[in-house]
Amino acid sequence: MRLFPADATVGGILERCHVSGTRLVSADDKNYDTGAVVPTDDWRPLTPSHAELLRGATDERRMVEVVRLPDETFAVLAEAGLGRKDIPVLPSADATYWGAMSCAGDALTTTVDPENGGLRIGLHLDNWDQQTCADRLDSRRRLTVNLGPLSRYLLVGEFDAVTICRKLYPTDFAERYPHTDDVSAFVARGSMECLRIRIDPGEGYVAPTELLVHDGSTTGIAQSHVATSTAAFWLGRIPRGVLPSAL
Repeated sequence: MRLFPADATVGGILERCHVSGTRLVSADDKNYDTGAVVPTDDWRPLTPSHAELLRGATDERRMVEVVRLPDETFAVLAEAGLGRKDIPVLPSADATYWGAMSCAGDALTTTVDPENGGLRIGLHLDNWDQQTCADRLDSRRRLTVNLGPLSRYLLVGEFDAVTICRKLYPTDFAERYPHTDDVSAFVARGSMECLRIRIDPGEGYVAPTELLVHDGSTTGIAQSHVATSTAAFWLGRIPRGVLPSAL
């Protein structure tokens, strides 16, 4: 899957990315929703040829951009009250501030289900725009900014929502509304690798999180004096290149 734009460097991808398998959580895991998909956590470096295959995305609707905020922009963001709805970040974009989330260090995945006792949901699909497979590429992209103080990761599954539904429902996938349950059903039938992309404080990513199977992670980067890591989110029609690339 072509994930990063063509101007991303192979060296930059190799330096911040690793790959792992995925699995369904065990039935007795009380920290996760039933059927959640998580990395197997056997992270290994990419090969240069694999890194090269990840470059070359030309359609921003399918693209992950790893971005670096200008220092002055990040300073304003870090000092702002995250409960506000008018936090300035983007110099030009039709994007809406969606809130912030803090999570513990050394968490295999970070997103929780507030309607199910705060259990983690694992690798998942966002569904704010509720688009079918036929229209999924038209969903908005999400900007996530790492406010620190820890580095954190973006996890991205090997197959996107449309590919998964096409394999599960070959005769009528276009009319389907992709769901995280489909990710679970797909992994139950076969294998899916997971890419881990490091996002340092002051950096972020712009990604089509309604198309890509994804989650956050803080595995292996906990520090004894830091309890949580915080990220802020925006959703919108965010043009490619609106923030400087970190790759």
